Amino acid sequence: MTKSVSLALLLPLLLAACTDREAPAARRDSAARRADTPAPVRIQPPITSSDVRGVTLSLHDIDTILSLTGRGPITLTDTLFNDTAAAVGVTALPWLLLSSAPGPDGARRAVLPVLVETGGSGVFVHLLAFRRDESGLRQTGEAFLGDRVKIESGAIRGDTAILAMIVHGAGDARCCPTLKVQQRYLLGSGPPQALAVDTVGSVADTVVKSSESSSSARRRRR
Repeated sequence: MTKSVSLALLLPLLLAACTDREAPAARRDSAARRADTPAPVRIQPPITSSDVRGVTLSLHDIDTILSLTGRGPITLTDTLFNDTAAAVGVTALPWLLLSSAPGPDGARRAVLPVLVETGGSGVFVHLLAFRRDESGLRQTGEAFLGDRVKIESGAIRGDTAILAMIVHGAGDARCCPTLKVQQRYLLGSGPPQALAVDTVGSVADTVVKSSESSSSARRRRR
């Protein structure tokens, strides 16, 4: 009887001791599991044309010109920047802005074409890259596309911007590019990096096909 009573009294004490020893280990395991659990990804809102109106841009050559004259930075008034004293004009083309889907980290990317004029006949086209993450919207770099080239359309797929462009072919005058290409740019943490260029055709080919289609339609109507 005495032995039974003693065991009955000791059993709760033994269980409590075991629980006390296990509790710190359980807490450590729980803390480790929490540390291993990745933080939820915050999806950033799309970069829209309104986001790039009135922003301050960076264009290396123009920044240099403006710094030499003690002027700058390049802050757009809506879509325009004009410094007559430095003979510099910048025009953003927000209707050609390309915005990406969110990446694995929730960040968004975008590219914006801008036209740069410096007093001569050239109209220099640059492609500016932007990124929006938890720190906000910022420009990450630029790429020079050419003088008086044209962008017809584009899209961002993954981390690649794809532009349908008209550029200068062999023998084209500077005023009048005719070669239709598809140009790819890799969007990383810095400036857009030019990748493959695929030749699609020429403006003349498009005109001929359009003329043939019109003639065929007229014949069908007769």
